[in-house]
Amino acid sequence: ACRGWGHCAMQPTTILLALSTAFAVANGQRYLVVTPDVLRLGVEHKVVVSVYNVGSDIPVEVTVERESGETLFSAPTVSASAGAASEVAIEVTEAAIGRLSTPRYLVIRAKSSSLSLTFDTRKRVVVTLKSLMAFVQTDKPIYVRDDTVYIRVVVVTCCLVPVINSEVILLVKNPKNVTTLREKVQLSSNYVIKRAEIELGPDPLEGTWTIRVRYGINKDLSSDFFFEVKDYVLPRFDVAISPPEHVTGTDQFIRYRVTSKYTYGKGVVGSMTAKLGVWDDDTGNVTIFHQGRFTLSAGENGVKDFAVPNRGYGVFPANQKLWIYASVRERASGIKYNITDLTTRL
Repeated sequence: ACRGWGHCAMQPTTILLALSTAFAVANGQRYLVVTPDVLRLGVEHKVVVSVYNVGSDIPVEVTVERESGETLFSAPTVSASAGAASEVAIEVTEAAIGRLSTPRYLVIRAKSSSLSLTFDTRKRVVVTLKSLMAFVQTDKPIYVRDDTVYIRVVVVTCCLVPVINSEVILLVKNPKNVTTLREKVQLSSNYVIKRAEIELGPDPLEGTWTIRVRYGINKDLSSDFFFEVKDYVLPRFDVAISPPEHVTGTDQFIRYRVTSKYTYGKGVVGSMTAKLGVWDDDTGNVTIFHQGRFTLSAGENGVKDFAVPNRGYGVFPANQKLWIYASVRERASGIKYNITDLTTRL
């Protein structure tokens, strides 16, 4: 359709479609250029060029330009064959584009100077800076006074490729929104992961702390991560009971294991009290038939195995369970943990 004043003449026509295509007709020869609607910085996009009713391959140049005409990216010339789709890869980086005014637009240009088919078409596209993602990791989610928070940050493209030759800003804010750390980091091919440490000190503010990473050309993109500072004591060790799957009246021994290990994996050195009995669901009472106090040495690695004689109880009532109790006291600190198990049916 022709718009505006005056008459319409039969001339080669270029049509820009909503699907980001350019199509022309000239003396039966045609071309089709398909481009993305949006360019993401640092991400490779495809431009597809097709030609029709031509006797030879058509060389096509594809460039990305500013609206002023300055070329930012030039792809290698592609030879488009009749009836075939030829792909051209284009990519615009932060370094090439610099700072853009708002709104941000660039022009994708496809051009052929062949005598068989000559065209020069342009498509104005939006540039988005939201082509990156930042991932933040800490060594644990909860910290206490005098802890050190270890942080790792990596910025990637939407294709999950680490970003290099880019600067990011790392901010850490306490629960009162006061910045306690601000650091500029230059990411390079040898330094795609930023590592940082925060010393909380003897009296840190309790509550939710924020790690904020600002990135992108104008540093207007950001990702937040949170960790907690609480006033509590981490357990020094854990105690676990491994009971038998079942016990019958004819079993000669009742076997179970008690394990006590520090949070870093080594066995607890100290003492253990173990008790074994029968629990009655109806009365809530326990009848103890074996108990003892034992030493936990370094060579035992925190593991104590028990084989208690069954003493011929015969057939147990259906409402009874095996009752196992263990108490472990660490020698150095005197800290004690108790545990009870009632998962074994008799």
